[in-house]
Amino acid sequence: MIFRKEVNECGTTEPLHNDPSRAERGNNRYSVSNIDQWLNKDNAAGTWYVDAHDLDQSPNNDSYVSHGTKYAARPGFLYYFTENEKAAILLTTIRVASSIPESGSIGSYEDINRKIYLPSQSELWKGNENGIAEGTPWRYYLDSNPCAAKLTSGCYENTLSTTKPAVVSNNWNWWLRTPYYSTAYASRYINTSGSISAGANDNSGYIGVRPAVNLSSSLLVSSTTDPDGCYTVEWDAQPSTAPSTPPSITVPSSIMGGTTIDISWEASTDPDGNLAGYELERSVGGGDFTQIYKGANLSYTDSITYGWSTVQYRVRAYDPYSTSGYRTSDVRNVVSNTAPTVPSNISVPTEIFGGSSIVITWAASSDIDNNLAGYKLEKSTDSGATWTQIYQGAETTYSDSVVMGTPSVTYRVKAYDNLNAESAYKTSTRVTVINNQPPTVPKTISVPVDVYGGGTLVVSWGQSTDPDGNLSGYELERSVNSGAFEQVYKGENLSYTDSITFGWNTVQYRVRAYDPYIVSDYKTSAKRTVTNNSAPVISCSYASGTNLGTKSAGFSISYSVNDADAADNVTVTEKLDNQVKRTFTATKGANNSFAVTGEYFQKILNGNHTLTIQASDGKVTTTHTLTFTKQVTKAVITFTTPMEGDGSPITVCIVSVVGSFPADGEFKVEVTNNAKDASPVWEDCTSAVIQDLTYHFLNQTAVNGYAFNFRVTAERGASGIGGYINSIEGGFQ
Repeated sequence: MIFRKEVNECGTTEPLHNDPSRAERGNNRYSVSNIDQWLNKDNAAGTWYVDAHDLDQSPNNDSYVSHGTKYAARPGFLYYFTENEKAAILLTTIRVASSIPESGSIGSYEDINRKIYLPSQSELWKGNENGIAEGTPWRYYLDSNPCAAKLTSGCYENTLSTTKPAVVSNNWNWWLRTPYYSTAYASRYINTSGSISAGANDNSGYIGVRPAVNLSSSLLVSSTTDPDGCYTVEWDAQPSTAPSTPPSITVPSSIMGGTTIDISWEASTDPDGNLAGYELERSVGGGDFTQIYKGANLSYTDSITYGWSTVQYRVRAYDPYSTSGYRTSDVRNVVSNTAPTVPSNISVPTEIFGGSSIVITWAASSDIDNNLAGYKLEKSTDSGATWTQIYQGAETTYSDSVVMGTPSVTYRVKAYDNLNAESAYKTSTRVTVINNQPPTVPKTISVPVDVYGGGTLVVSWGQSTDPDGNLSGYELERSVNSGAFEQVYKGENLSYTDSITFGWNTVQYRVRAYDPYIVSDYKTSAKRTVTNNSAPVISCSYASGTNLGTKSAGFSISYSVNDADAADNVTVTEKLDNQVKRTFTATKGANNSFAVTGEYFQKILNGNHTLTIQASDGKVTTTHTLTFTKQVTKAVITFTTPMEGDGSPITVCIVSVVGSFPADGEFKVEVTNNAKDASPVWEDCTSAVIQDLTYHFLNQTAVNGYAFNFRVTAERGASGIGGYINSIEGGFQ
């Protein structure tokens, strides 16, 4: 049957743990569990629980256990056992498998010594957890005794209705000490069918226990049962050979008042095999001996009160029936020295990067004996599981290197005096280390050699890389006249256009890369001298960069040039598509015209073109650009001055036009024989030209005398395909 007063959880949650599963569900390491501690304590109600580790919680808080099964306020399990019964229980070494999250490896375990313990999966013939044999199978469970179990009536009555079966005769669940190896928060248990279950959260409060003990084989047990059907131990009939006296006792030679010391002794033997433990007694200042410890351990930590003059210890062994002789230590003098006060605070940066150094500081301690010697600083990288001393000395500050890859750091410090009396620790908060590497330094930074006051310049730099792949951008800083650097840009771009104030003497730039956590070193440019010269100004009704649109005929652009520096001459260069049209020395403030007309316009091909006006004072050049699209789709060619004949009528002509003309375009040739008249008669001879035939004029009058002229018209069609005319030839008479 389940031998418990009530059904309870195996362990509480650990709300301060950085593993969410442990914080919410508990810890499956049996050796530090609440249930293991409770089973082996004989303390009175409310006094058996102590923290087994830094994150441990009392099973007396509804926030840490489920189903309301609090039990820290109840007596320890052994409280109601008699001294004979407790002495008859042997100390047993048991093996407990370790979960992978707890140990960090497969196949780990720990051996612990206990009087009362929970059975394991291996001992119940249920196989081994994670390959670890937690003891040998017990024959009790091999034969006729199944693993299914029921609550005792007392356990049933003392358990909440939500955590027990409907009736006492029904089977119920009971815990094993075996962890569910793949988690840090669940343990194995036997379910109501007697089978092993995968695991339950260790703060689950609806599972009972069946504690196990080992008893001495020399115990005498009755041959018949009592009225309750139980066999009883016949204590009065037990063997009475006393254990041997402990061979030795060890006490530190130097003892400080206000500290603790460890007393240890060698194990005794017992011919009857029923050694129960040891009784340790202490004498203060030569007074009577008083018992300070009774139990199975071979050592005890004693607190030395400040002001004692001497202490002496003696120890003896006992079994259920008798005791050995005493083994007594030498008298030790107690040095009455008060330990320094605990440092009131310890300061650690809230943000710590792997691969960096940090400064830890702490408050100074005081010492009423005026013999403060210094401090011991320790560091933990595993949330306080282990500590390493990193400094000892009189300073109250220390610079520590945090290795890249360190998961977290916690620091603690204590003060000590010249007699090695130590204060308690002052512990810092745990800080998660940011294991982020800085970006690389930008490889280059480029700044123009010529820098002009009142102008702008473009600073550019090479791209950085980031080992962690989280490059965020760049910070550009500028120094003016060798002064302090100030940030002028922050962002992702690899260049920045900066405005240079007129009157500056020098400028210098530096750039660094940054990610969400850290920055690279700087890449610094050469220092540049600023030329404080006023640039020429070009005034135009069209702003620089304006698109003038489509032009089908010649046009002109008006503009003027000026310069604030009266002594400077300004040279103007006009360009079309980077081809110089003209260069001249400008009259400041006078109107100028960039003419794109006549033959100059005709020579420009259809398409996009750029007009450039540059004004230079010999030190700096100002540029003004305009764009336009030439689109001429029709050409008409004729003589400016008609050709006169010999005075007789002109009756025939022949015209030849050589070129290429689009199929969907217009091609037309017209001729006149009275070209000098106010309204010449134009006759269409396109067909004759195409057929290479002589054309006969229809007109026979000429007021101002006969004269010949032609008019050739060519125009693109809807397709936009162009053509050309190579030559026009012909004759008349």
